[in-house]
Amino acid sequence: MTRVILDCLSLRLYPLARPGFHGATETYAKRLAAGLAARGHEVHVVAPDLADDEQRGEREHWWPASYHPSRADVVVCVHSLAHADQYAGDALVVASNGADVPGLEGTLADLVAAWPVFSRTHGELLCRTNPTIKPERCVLTGLGVDLDEYPPEPVKVPARMWVGNDPARGLANTLDIFDRVKQHVPEATLRISYDFAAQFERLKWHQNAAAETFWECRRRLGSTAGVSLLGTLERSDLVTEQLDAMVHVWPSDPANVGTQLHGVSQMEAAAAGCALVLSDVEAFPEVFGTAAEVLPVVGRFLADPEGDDGRRIDAQDYADVVIELLRDPDRWREASRRARRLAEQHTWEAVIGRWCQLLEQLMWVPA
Repeated sequence: MTRVILDCLSLRLYPLARPGFHGATETYAKRLAAGLAARGHEVHVVAPDLADDEQRGEREHWWPASYHPSRADVVVCVHSLAHADQYAGDALVVASNGADVPGLEGTLADLVAAWPVFSRTHGELLCRTNPTIKPERCVLTGLGVDLDEYPPEPVKVPARMWVGNDPARGLANTLDIFDRVKQHVPEATLRISYDFAAQFERLKWHQNAAAETFWECRRRLGSTAGVSLLGTLERSDLVTEQLDAMVHVWPSDPANVGTQLHGVSQMEAAAAGCALVLSDVEAFPEVFGTAAEVLPVVGRFLADPEGDDGRRIDAQDYADVVIELLRDPDRWREASRRARRLAEQHTWEAVIGRWCQLLEQLMWVPA
């Protein structure tokens, strides 16, 4: 048994210990804590949104920022090293969720024994952005899904599409795609499950392109027939939406480097048997490969190999793929099965198993 402290004090954007909408990093931290505890490790989670300590199982302990254990065999800092000086341990690990690491200064990277990453792309961007990180210390642990939530071959709502990602990464293009799909598949519907309202409130008075895009998305969300903005959902309701959908299209194009390093929502959609239509940004081609229809990012210029003038990828390119999937049952069925087979290889059990191997390696002392 290894005593592990999971420092999550930097996770302040969404609730972690409290009920509410969890982002991918919050989900990752909670799954990691519960999974390691279930495998026999003693886990102490330090959370920013607790007032009192809580016992969540025999070996899973949750603590507030005001008081918590400070000594462990392994200290895992999630997202940031800003609070690392509060702890002492035999090994320091950083569970990065991006390319930037807040609090990484001077020679601090030399003290980090391992950098678990979601994908090889994650590791490469992490080291490129932070040259003091040694590539050999990056360990691929990945992200996963719980297949128990997703029965195979669910009954789908005809022509249903679903998305549930940060709207800043591709919602405007998704709405463009849906408009074009509707021209050929009038019964198509698009369900959006994300806290768009909270994002809009944070950005609406900024004087930049992001704010303008959000204002336009807000207008279209309220006026486009067939679009349903669901907001945040209970987990069971979210899974139902994913299981109902035939297609998950997400032309992701994040504003910042290192923010599309896996795709938990996309893997959940795969587990639900959705056909996937994704952009080729960052880790998507690596993680989803031939299990998804992967297209260049909207706006990218493609040169003509024959030497003639090329053209830019636009929403119609994505819509053409979605239309064919919705119209051709055989093509959709094969895409759905490919996605599900991929998800079966990316489970939380497998992720926790790789973390357990990492802890064993960190604690192993040669004779």
